[in-house]
Amino acid sequence: MQTLLIISKIIQKGIDHAITICKKEEIDILDIDINSFEKTLGIDDVRTLQKRLYLKPFKSKTKAMVIAILDRVTIEAQNSLLKVLEEPPNHTIIVLVSLNKELFLPTVLSRCVLIELKDEGLKLSEEELKSFANILSNLPKYEAGDRLRIAETYGKTREEASSFLEKITFVARQVLLKQINLQNKNNKDFDTAWLLNTLKSLQKTHTTVKNTNVSQRFSLETILLSL
Repeated sequence: MQTLLIISKIIQKGIDHAITICKKEEIDILDIDINSFEKTLGIDDVRTLQKRLYLKPFKSKTKAMVIAILDRVTIEAQNSLLKVLEEPPNHTIIVLVSLNKELFLPTVLSRCVLIELKDEGLKLSEEELKSFANILSNLPKYEAGDRLRIAETYGKTREEASSFLEKITFVARQVLLKQINLQNKNNKDFDTAWLLNTLKSLQKTHTTVKNTNVSQRFSLETILLSL
């Protein structure tokens, strides 16, 4: 099989795994063509990729094209890509990397070797749980200055921002589950609708910060000011 589909919640982790596979196949790094699409992969993008697919390897006997898709891929693009998957160029490995296999048509999936990478479960200390629960509970009361200070504190690096978003999303999910299970609505600490919308926004921002080159500080400021 010359086509792989790697599913990973972290796009870069999927790309790194693809490179590892290529190296095991003795493909030189110069013959690994990495393409990352932060938004939609359209038919024009596929046509451009197809032209490069038929180029000869530079140093290795085999070349590889890695296509990382963060957001979505159009039906037209998949149908165009399908033609290549059915008759791939000689001495070429195609590796698709995505967050979700549900983005793809069954016909595309059937022509790929599927690799799903497992992500390690998140574990928070008691102190972290209390800290992030406190931030979450006070968000509706915070003034703009308070929110910007949080973004400044946790947005110094991409890793810190990603960790902050992952942890507060985890806590928000736990709180939401707890509230759903509460029988007495008067005992609920949060407005459930607000909490659900907050959770969705945090998840979306976390995915963006982790998998794209967007400014992590700007992303934190935007999400915190909007909640």
